[in-house]
Amino acid sequence: MSPLSKALAAILVSSLAACSGTVSTVGGGGGGDAGTTSDGGLPVTPLPERVECLSPYSQMSALYAALTLAPGVDGITFYAIDRAMGADGGLPLLSRGVLGAPCANATCEAAIEDVARTFAPQTSGGWHEGAGGMIQPLQGFAVVTKAGVHSLVRSLAELLPLIAPISSLKEAQAWATINDQGATCESGANASESNAAYFELRAVSNTCEMKTGGAVDVTTETIIRVYRDGRIEPQASRELSRTPTQGCAVAGRNPAQLETRPSGDGSFPAYLAEMAHLEGAAVFAFAELSDELERFGAPASLVERARKAHADEVRHAAIMSAHASRCGAEPVMVKASTHAYGSLLELALHNAEEGCVRETYGALVALHQAERAGDASLRSDLASIAFDEVGHAEWSKDLDAWLGTQLDEAERAQVRAAKVRALGTLEAQTAEEPSRELAHLAGLPTAAVASQLLRGLRSVVLDA
Repeated sequence: MSPLSKALAAILVSSLAACSGTVSTVGGGGGGDAGTTSDGGLPVTPLPERVECLSPYSQMSALYAALTLAPGVDGITFYAIDRAMGADGGLPLLSRGVLGAPCANATCEAAIEDVARTFAPQTSGGWHEGAGGMIQPLQGFAVVTKAGVHSLVRSLAELLPLIAPISSLKEAQAWATINDQGATCESGANASESNAAYFELRAVSNTCEMKTGGAVDVTTETIIRVYRDGRIEPQASRELSRTPTQGCAVAGRNPAQLETRPSGDGSFPAYLAEMAHLEGAAVFAFAELSDELERFGAPASLVERARKAHADEVRHAAIMSAHASRCGAEPVMVKASTHAYGSLLELALHNAEEGCVRETYGALVALHQAERAGDASLRSDLASIAFDEVGHAEWSKDLDAWLGTQLDEAERAQVRAAKVRALGTLEAQTAEEPSRELAHLAGLPTAAVASQLLRGLRSVVLDA
């Protein structure tokens, strides 16, 4: 069993265990970068300035560093604990950085850590790092140093007077994001500090809704006011657009220019037809990738594995089409334009989203379905499909590693950012509960299990 296979199997087992006996609730829309408009959509609210969009999923240390200390505070040392790793007092502390200058020697630093370790056995308190549905959040907290005295900061309410007033757009974005809100970088101008009392941040989110007649991406805008005293007030949200999409299901990778979209009523037969279409799209994707990798001079082993994956997807598409036909549904014939990548960076960005994130998550879902699908015939076929999809995810990971050797540091940073954005998109797509029919017959994970799967996926995609 490959390292990735072991990791994905462990993620599935831990996710099911974590959600055993729980009742899931329907989640809201998630963050993620969105276009300023969609076809026929409304433009975003004009804002004159720009603020960098630091992410709560991979840049917590930078978010804390963007805060400023209130008068009389020497420094704040930030920590986090991952409760999923266990529940005893010996949990390792995750260092999140230091604000200000709380210490001048190692003895002081050890004293701060001793105070921090008194928080570890506590099961309540702290604040959520990476909240919002995509990942089970870590438990954040801090130690404040004032006049040589160190004490715990157990909540954002306790943290606020230590960092107020909010004095810049950068700090406003950081404080809002730490509070599970904040600007998104869907356009160059996304913020304003023209008002003396508060800063304005524009947040644009995407959600996927399955409706009669097909799936739609819904783009929503919210203007968030961050007052200088630290209060955060989201204003009324407004819907910018509804755009037909390929469907809310996630299964494998799409080619760069997929032209067809499935439609349906959210029923089990329609779902099978959608899956058949997505497997067919993956046939085009791997044919395209194998040719492009050969053109770019990629290692022969990567090209050969892409061609094998192409053959796998041909088989998967046939299997899922047969299941759809068995239930009286006809899949949409896949159409895709041939695409030549202009650079290895473009190919790497595509692989980051479609391979490292979507395809790997699709493998996790297939593993879940292979165990939980109530339709016995489908469950049997999904076992073999899941095995193949894990191999495709492993290939995407290996391709990402090779591409990383061909890119410079700035380009590698762009690839990582693309993974973060793709994880955010998955958050939106999986926040809504599947219907009882699809959860039972297709074995789709509940929103709670999907959140756990995504938490594990983050560690595979971003922390490897």
